[in-house]
Amino acid sequence: MIETALFLPVLLAFLVGLIQTGLLINAYLVVINATREGSRYGSHSFSYTLAQIVSTTQTMAYPLALDSSNATIIVTRIKTSTSGGTASITSYTSAYAAGLNQTQPTRLAQSEMLTRFSQGTQTNGSDEFIIVEFFYRNPLFIWKADIPMYSYSIMRVIGN
Repeated sequence: MIETALFLPVLLAFLVGLIQTGLLINAYLVVINATREGSRYGSHSFSYTLAQIVSTTQTMAYPLALDSSNATIIVTRIKTSTSGGTASITSYTSAYAAGLNQTQPTRLAQSEMLTRFSQGTQTNGSDEFIIVEFFYRNPLFIWKADIPMYSYSIMRVIGN
């Protein structure tokens, strides 16, 4: 009986930690999947608006409780032009998800995107890219703390 009394709190703490870890991993996988699906949706056609891409990303994040205190979704459409192996950004448009936090700055600034698109660019022409960023603060059910999660996806628009 004494052994049980000594061991039970340790076992319960381990069990609660294991459950919380599983929930965190699940939430992070949902964030990653929603980001990929949003950018995949936007990459299929030039005619999709940023609001449609945001809506798709929010729909794919269904199990998460998204609100203005814990989530931000930023969708950016970048149009580039390449000449002589040098890329330049001709258009840079961003949209935030309505009803969510709209003060979170993007982590992928225009200057960083220009650097990324310039690396390895050999052909002349123009391209369009969709970038979906998803910031989420996952609440813990035991402690009064949040675990920040972030994912982004960049895809070239290949649609018509």
